[in-house]
Amino acid sequence: MRWFFFTAVVSLMACSSEKAPRGEVEAVEAVEEKVESDWLVFRGNAHLSGVSPETLAAPLELAWSKQLGGERRVAVLASAVIADGKVFVGATNGVFYCLALEDGKVLWEFDSGSDIEGTAALAGDLVCFGNLDGEVIALRAETGELIWRTSLSGEVFGGVNVAVRAEESTLFLVGCYDAYLRALDAMTGEVVWELETGDRVNGTPTILGSEVLFGGCDGFIYYADVSSGSITRKVEFDAPIANSVGAAHGLAAFGYYGNEVVGLEAETGEIRWRFGERNFPFFSCPAITEESVFVGGRDRRMYRLDAVTGEKVWEFSAGGQVDSSALLAGELVIFGTAAGKLFALDQATGQSQWSYEVGGDVTASPALSRGTLVIGTEDGTLFGFREKGD
Repeated sequence: MRWFFFTAVVSLMACSSEKAPRGEVEAVEAVEEKVESDWLVFRGNAHLSGVSPETLAAPLELAWSKQLGGERRVAVLASAVIADGKVFVGATNGVFYCLALEDGKVLWEFDSGSDIEGTAALAGDLVCFGNLDGEVIALRAETGELIWRTSLSGEVFGGVNVAVRAEESTLFLVGCYDAYLRALDAMTGEVVWELETGDRVNGTPTILGSEVLFGGCDGFIYYADVSSGSITRKVEFDAPIANSVGAAHGLAAFGYYGNEVVGLEAETGEIRWRFGERNFPFFSCPAITEESVFVGGRDRRMYRLDAVTGEKVWEFSAGGQVDSSALLAGELVIFGTAAGKLFALDQATGQSQWSYEVGGDVTASPALSRGTLVIGTEDGTLFGFREKGD
């Protein structure tokens, strides 16, 4: 059986690469084209690396903003997903929104009946998300038409991931607060398999080839077969793992409530390194390149770590805790803080290249497609930013 990551197909580069193949130097210098991509799942790809094939250069400027929820108080805790010029995101008023990427205009909305905190996923013409009533819901992405809704026995706080299987049905993978990770048939919503853990499953699962990798509040990192849900191995830690694991270039990395970031050999689960300097937990999902890991902590700092050794390369004091997972675009590291501020740092030096006061605390992570960076805030505002024009 063959398995594939569910990612945007980009002719110039694979989703797990950070730079496009150069080929002839003369051709690259003569033709400078922007790579455009869709952002289909949390962190941009099935292995949650947080790396965009697009580039952005600071400074950025506000292209549009949209206050969601009307007069009702609402927060946008979920990260956006983007496809075909449309932005998809849920909010804590239970409404799932589709907006135009160009100007932020609401195209349709669907009231799910319960808070939405997890990031949706796009597969074909479907968009799928979970809510705190324990439902997983699939809508037609173009129109918002309900295709199916499946009731589970635990709240869904985390995001949905997608496994596309050759000659078999596509699966939506989602963790629940009833301590299960489940795989649902994308066309019908039927539960294909479920994997029981010892406590709540809060993060978005990571797909690595034929395996799914995720952390649990029971303090374990689990590896399981995507086809059957059977556990292949697990690694124990001494505190809850409430967030998501990022993976790329043979490394799987995560931060957790043990006040450290851990790097694993992605294939085996063996510990490669540990990093932790202060008694503060990590909730954001690391962004990973071949050389570096970028991760924010509740100690109000963004870190760049060496991907091989875990040693600190630099740290940046952000002025507020960083639960927002960093996005890497070109030479920039982009993230938000609980102090209501967005930052774009230089990857090499950690120096700030741009910042913006958004007003509300930022828990969501940025998404990028077609040159527009999208992020929501806890005061219910969704923002779109682009490179500043001349």
